[in-house]
Amino acid sequence: MAAAGKSGIFFNSNRRVLSACSTGFLLGLALWAMGCASKLPSAGNPLKGPAPENRISIMSYNVENFFDELHDDNREDYTWLPIQTKLKSSEAKAYCAKQSGYRRVECEETNWDDAAVRTKIKHTADAILQVHERGPDILILVEVENLRVLKRLSEEGLPAAGYKTIELIEGDDMRGIDTGLMSRFPLAGKPKLHRVEFSPSKDPTRRPWGTRGILEVPLRLPNGATLYVYSLHFPSQSNPIEERQDAMNTLTRAIKALPEGSAWVVGGDWNITDIENEESGIFDKHIGAMGLVSHKVGCKTCKGTHNYRGVWDYLDILVFSQNLADGKGVGYKLIPDTIMTPIWGQYQMQWSGRPERFNLKEGKGVSDHLPIYGELELIPGAAVTTPAPAVEAPPAPKAPAKKKPGRK
Repeated sequence: MAAAGKSGIFFNSNRRVLSACSTGFLLGLALWAMGCASKLPSAGNPLKGPAPENRISIMSYNVENFFDELHDDNREDYTWLPIQTKLKSSEAKAYCAKQSGYRRVECEETNWDDAAVRTKIKHTADAILQVHERGPDILILVEVENLRVLKRLSEEGLPAAGYKTIELIEGDDMRGIDTGLMSRFPLAGKPKLHRVEFSPSKDPTRRPWGTRGILEVPLRLPNGATLYVYSLHFPSQSNPIEERQDAMNTLTRAIKALPEGSAWVVGGDWNITDIENEESGIFDKHIGAMGLVSHKVGCKTCKGTHNYRGVWDYLDILVFSQNLADGKGVGYKLIPDTIMTPIWGQYQMQWSGRPERFNLKEGKGVSDHLPIYGELELIPGAAVTTPAPAVEAPPAPKAPAKKKPGRK
C-alpha cells in the first residue's frame, strides 16, 4: 500500500507538471500568434479611411506582368495567353520552345485566360484600394500590357476610385509591357511618350533592345496648377548600365524642356540598384540632383521596394520637383512624413516580410515589387503661377541600326 501511495503521488505530481507545461506551451503559442497577427497586412494601415480633403495622394506601383488574355500584333506576349490559344498558334509554340529552363515551363504551362486576368485584377485592385479606400489620386503603373487591360482594371477592379484620366502610349518593348497612369484629375495638356534614344554602343556587335518609353501626362490640380507626371520603366539589370544612362538622359532632357517653374513628379521602376548608384552616381548625379527623392526625404522606416535574394533595393522611386518642397508657384507642397511603401493589401506580402509575386496556381500574391507612396498638401491662399507653354525637348543622339525584341 505504501508503494502504491508513493506511485500515486508520483503520477499525480507528473500530471500537474505536464498540465502546467501544456498551459505554458499554449500560452506561449497564443502570444506568438498574437505577435504574428500584429504583423498581418491588415494591421496598422495608416492609410485606412477617407483621405484628407486638402491633400493629393500619389503612388507608383510595378504590378508585374499585367497582361490581358489576347495576343497583340508584333508583340511576344505568348506566355500570357490561354493554353488553348497557344496550342493553336505555331508562333506561340515556337516562341515557348526557344525559351530555356523556368521561362519555357512558364510559357508552356501558364493558362492566362479570362479567369486568370480577373484574378490578377482582383489582387491588384485590393493592393491599390488599401490607399484611403479609393486608391491614390494619381496612380503610376508599371508593366502594363496595353490601354485595354488598364481600362479593364479601372472598370472591373477600381470603379470606386473614379479615375477620369487613363493613359498609356505603346512603346518599343517587344514583350509588350508599358507604363500607364490613372488619375481623378483631368488632363491639362496632351500626353506624350518620350522614346529612349540610345547612344552609339562601345561594342560594335551590340544593338540596344527595344524598351519602354517615358510617359508624360500633364494634370490639372484642384487649385488650377499643372502637375507634369512622368511614368517610366528603365532597362533591367540584365542590360548594360549605358542603356539605363540613356534612359536617364532622355528623362532629364524632357524635364529641362518644361516651362520654367513647372511642377513635376517622376515615378516608376528605375531598375537601378543601390550598389550601381554608389559606384556610378547614375541616379544621384542626375535626377537625384534635380528633385526630392522619396526615400531620401521620407520613408524613414522603409527597407526598399524590391527584394532580390535577400537584398532590398529602391528600384521604385518617386522624385518631386524642388518647388514642391515649399509649394512656391504651385500651391501644393510635399509632406515627407507621408512617404511610405504600403504593405497592407491582403494578397500582397509573404510572412517573411517580402512582397509576394502573383501566383496563379496558388491564388496568391500581387507583384514582386512594393508600391511607393507620398502626399502633397494644399497651401491655403497660395498664389499659383501658370508657366508658359512647353518647348520641344532637343533631339538625342541617334541609335545605331535596328533594335531587337525587349526584355523585362
